[in-house]
Amino acid sequence: MATSGLRAPLAAFALALVFMCGLPLGLRAQDGTITGTVVENRTGRPVIAATVRVDGTTTATTTDSRGQFVLRGLSGATIKVIATGVGFQPRSMEVPVGRSLIRIELTELAVKLDELVVTGTVGEATTRSLGNAVGKVNVAATVEVAPPSKLQDMLSVNVPGVRVIRASGSVGSGGITRIRGTGSLSLSNEPLLYVDGVRVYNEAAVRTEAFQTFSGEAPSRINDLNPEEIESIEVLKGPSAATIYGTEASNGVIQIITKRGRAGRPQFEAHMGAGANWLQNPVGRYQTDWYMQRDGTVKEFNVQQFNKDKGFPAIFSTGRPMSAGTSLSGGTDRLSYFFGVDFNRDEGIVSYNSQNKYNARANITYRSTNDKFKVDASLGSLRLNLKSAQAFQPITTSIVW
Repeated sequence: MATSGLRAPLAAFALALVFMCGLPLGLRAQDGTITGTVVENRTGRPVIAATVRVDGTTTATTTDSRGQFVLRGLSGATIKVIATGVGFQPRSMEVPVGRSLIRIELTELAVKLDELVVTGTVGEATTRSLGNAVGKVNVAATVEVAPPSKLQDMLSVNVPGVRVIRASGSVGSGGITRIRGTGSLSLSNEPLLYVDGVRVYNEAAVRTEAFQTFSGEAPSRINDLNPEEIESIEVLKGPSAATIYGTEASNGVIQIITKRGRAGRPQFEAHMGAGANWLQNPVGRYQTDWYMQRDGTVKEFNVQQFNKDKGFPAIFSTGRPMSAGTSLSGGTDRLSYFFGVDFNRDEGIVSYNSQNKYNARANITYRSTNDKFKVDASLGSLRLNLKSAQAFQPITTSIVW
C-alpha cells in the first residue's frame, strides 16, 4: 500500500516534467518579458526618460515617470541590458529572461563638473564655476594612437563647434578657425590662442604678393606648435569667455597646455615617422582641351600628357615627409622637468613645396615644502623654413596652333 501511494506522486511529477520540457521556450520564460526600475545609486530616486536596451539588438525602451520599464519579445535564457541616461554613467548587467522587478542603479557624472581647467586668471578654475562650455582634447593620448599631420585637424575632429576651413592641402598651408561660426563681418573672427596661460600671436602670417595673387592662403600659427610636446587642449566656446579674457575673446579661446614632468624615475621617449605624398593619376586629373587647326582638323591637348610624351621633367613628384624627436621627463615631488626636441620635414607633391620645422621646449616646475609656493618656467623655441606652393604655382595652359 505504501509503495502504490508513492507511485502516484512520482507519476504526476514525471508527467509535469515532460509537459514543461515540451513547452516552447517563450512560454517557459513568461513570454520573454523583463520588468524593472532604473534609479540613482546615491539617493534611490527614479531616473526618468532613461534608455534601457538589449545589447546586440534593436530592442529598447525608456523609463516612465516612476523610473519603470518593460522589455518584451525576448528570447534566450539570459540577456545583457544596458541602461543609459543624461548625466549618468552607462550601466550594463546580465538578466535572466522572465525576471521581474530588477533594479538598475546609475552613477552620476558630476566628476566632470569638478575638472580643473586653465584660464587667463591666476590659478585654475573648475568647469562648474566657469559658466561656459569647455571642450577638451587629450592630445598626448591621441598622438600615441594616430599622430595628426596638423594640429588644426585635431581640433576640428575632437571638439564640437570648432570648424577649420581649409583652402587646399599644400604643405605649410593653414585654415581659418571658427568657433561657433562667424561673429563679425569686419573684425577678426580668429579665436584667442594661449600657451600655458600666456597669450601668443594667432593672426594669419603677413601675406606676400604671391599669397595674394593666388588663393590667398597663409600659414596657421596653431600648426606651428608640435603635437608631441602638448599635453591637452581646452577650448572655451561662446561669448561668455569674454568675462575672463576680455572682449577679444568673444570668438572663443584655445588654451594649449604643454607637457610637464612627473615625480618618478626619468623617462626617455623617442619617435620617428616617415611617409609619402603623391598625386594619383595627374594626367587624368588635368583637363583635356580641344582646338581646331587652320585646316579645320580638331586636335586634343593635355599638358601633362604632352610633357610626358616630350620627355620633359614631371611637374608632380612624390614627397618624402619624415620626422624625428626625443624627450626626457621626470623629477621629484618638489622639482619636475620636461625637455623635448623635434624635427619635422614635410614635402609636397611638387618639388618646390616643402617645410622644415625645428621645435624645442623646456618646462620646469618647482613646489615649496608647504605647497603654498609654485613656480612654472617654460621656454619654447621654433624655427620654420617654408617653401610655399602658392609662391611658385605653375600655370599650365593650352597652346592653340
